[in-house]
Amino acid sequence: NGIDLSTKGGLVWTKARSSVSGAPTYYTHELTDTVRGANNGLTTSTTAAQSSSDVNGFTSTGFNLTYSTGRGNAYQINEASWTFRKQPKFFDIVTYTGNGSTQTINHNLGSAPGCIIVKSTSASGSNWFVYHRSLGVDNFVILNLTNAALGYNGGFSNITSTSFGVADSNNGNGA
Repeated sequence: NGIDLSTKGGLVWTKARSSVSGAPTYYTHELTDTVRGANNGLTTSTTAAQSSSDVNGFTSTGFNLTYSTGRGNAYQINEASWTFRKQPKFFDIVTYTGNGSTQTINHNLGSAPGCIIVKSTSASGSNWFVYHRSLGVDNFVILNLTNAALGYNGGFSNITSTSFGVADSNNGNGA
């Protein structure tokens, strides 16, 4: 796709758009990023922990895929992918260890994020918590559910050009 992921870093989001006779008709969205590394995917429609990914390498011109019968790059399946390169004031990927209490997470955007997506990579049963500036810091959406925005006073806080706050384990900060 011409996007340098090997030196600039970023995220690949893949999704099957069709199926063939005899193949499963449902394929999940899978996210793989350069911070967690190739072969480490997260599925946006579930609460599952990190698992094996079909993205098996990042290059100066995009990414490499491996064949899989259950997810992206399956034989005769139409695929779509979206790539987001790390870029100041646009997109960043950070990891942190949850502590079950309020903590501040640093980022490298240089501007206040308009959207923040938080997901545990190690704990099954953990939802995808999403902050969006249009909802404010006291409301969030859960990406893997169909609920309307939920109110939670202090779920996300102190969103600045260098950091943001996350609350307790009920909001993507489990210990």
